[in-house]
Amino acid sequence: MKMSTRILTIVMLLVAMCSFDNAALAQDDCLSLRATDLVVGETAEFEIANATPGSVIVMVWGLREGRSVIENDRLSLCANFGIKNVRNKFRLAGLALADDDGHGVIVRRVPDFVGTVVLLQAAEAGTCPDSCVSNIVEREITEDR
Repeated sequence: MKMSTRILTIVMLLVAMCSFDNAALAQDDCLSLRATDLVVGETAEFEIANATPGSVIVMVWGLREGRSVIENDRLSLCANFGIKNVRNKFRLAGLALADDDGHGVIVRRVPDFVGTVVLLQAAEAGTCPDSCVSNIVEREITEDR
């Protein structure tokens, strides 16, 4: 096993151990993500619920499931995403500010990548060391509804 693979494995185990202690408590408080269909040229709406009122919500995208741990000081973001390669390219899909009810909305125009299956996931900024992330939403980009 290469040294870099060993280090990555150790880091992933440590992250899993740290988040395990608070998993039962944090699960009810973590985010919920819903998305409309992704139709080329139209706007898609992404609704996030269960955030802390007034918090910044960050949504990322990717093409494959996997693990990406992101620590970004500018966004006060520390999250363990279930989407591969988010960290390497920091695929930011949008930001939202949670309202008084803990809801946020991100609206984006859908690019012309017909047939591409996209994975989306949101996280609440400023929740380090315990990251609060949403479910993963999978959508295929289509030409029409």
